[in-house]
Amino acid sequence: MTEMDHKRPTRKSFKVLGVGLPRTGTVSTKVALEHLYRGKCYHMFEALLGGISHLEFWRKVDEGNISSEELAAFFQDRGFVASVDHPASTHFREMIETFPDVKVILTVRDPDQWYESIKVTILPWYRASQKWPLSLHPGGKLCQLKGILYKSPDGNIREDDGIFGACKISRERAIQFYHEWNESVKQYVPEDRLLIFNVKEGWEPLCNFLDLPVPRENFPKLNDAKRLSRRLVLIKANTWFIALLLPFLSFALTYEIFLYLWI
Repeated sequence: MTEMDHKRPTRKSFKVLGVGLPRTGTVSTKVALEHLYRGKCYHMFEALLGGISHLEFWRKVDEGNISSEELAAFFQDRGFVASVDHPASTHFREMIETFPDVKVILTVRDPDQWYESIKVTILPWYRASQKWPLSLHPGGKLCQLKGILYKSPDGNIREDDGIFGACKISRERAIQFYHEWNESVKQYVPEDRLLIFNVKEGWEPLCNFLDLPVPRENFPKLNDAKRLSRRLVLIKANTWFIALLLPFLSFALTYEIFLYLWI
């Protein structure tokens, strides 16, 4: 065993896996877990910031081309002690197999409120990601992964059966998907390793489940809907700017080279 192997965290260093759907308090849970463990928690935001390398990794997970060792190394080598939200939660079965000692948290909220939140945040993001030029952006490409688009509660990938497919069909189908997803988690995860958690409950049930002391600070309550909407606007603007600027720069550079060679 090399010195690097000694320094690499063990799989037991990955403590918590959040398997709740997006817009169920995952950002508040992320911040709470980072506070409790004094470590990093992976979230869709990290996937977006990770750019192409993270995108390609999750594409391979989608395709079943990542081993348990590679999945563990992805989190361990980056120092993550927990994960919530997509894309890791989409593959919760693979994650639990990879980290057999992990504790699992299913974040929940009122289904009608969940759908209303989805409708004004990540659903517009998904729709925008299917069109040029946002389809070229890493964040847009992340929303195009089949595991996010089409993964059904039973773990199979079927078109129009994932979270976005359900939301496109109707409100009723989206809420049905919400319940089906939660039930699939309850059926898969042993009861003694699963916490069904609403962030409105605060620290106590979370800390009791994790065997950690309750902090004095208030539980983080982050409503990031506005921030997500602003980020989408900024990404759209930046992507359009780059998409329109690059052809102009390319033309200008070609023109300069032409003049240099001609003159």
